[in-house]
Amino acid sequence: MDIRKRNNGIQLLINRFTNKFEVEENINYYSFKDFVRARRKYLKYMLEGPRVTTTNCGDRTFMN
Repeated sequence: MDIRKRNNGIQLLINRFTNKFEVEENINYYSFKDFVRARRKYLKYMLEGPRVTTTNCGDRTFMN
């Protein structure tokens, strides 16, 4: 697959998630600097997914 097509797909996802985040509720809630930080964290979370952690409790392993 051509690298430009992969980047184009990622850019489309970023645009979709950015538009989802930039709703009036978020724009009115955050100051500009906090809005930029929150949007960046949101995009990172949406692109990478939630972190999966494991906890060992004796003979059992739990995933959070």
